[in-house]
Amino acid sequence: WNGGGIIALSYEAKSAGVKRSMRGDEASRICPGIRLVTVPVNYEKADLTRYRDAGTAVFELLSEQKGAVICERTSIDEAYLDITAVA
Repeated sequence: WNGGGIIALSYEAKSAGVKRSMRGDEASRICPGIRLVTVPVNYEKADLTRYRDAGTAVFELLSEQKGAVICERTSIDEAYLDITAVA
């Protein structure tokens, strides 16, 4: 085991030079304080079901705001929010 492949990282890790798809052991050398977290694997690939479901739940909650919050989803876990109406 070489720490697996990095699939997501923080801004701090990015600024230290860690890149997506980098092996965990290499990321640890570059950024000694990094916390590596494993995800479930299905068919030899990362199974992001729980992560995707959690993101969907957050976006559903935002959509319940009925125009008070405009949410433009940009990825599995990122979005642009317009909260002008509630600010």
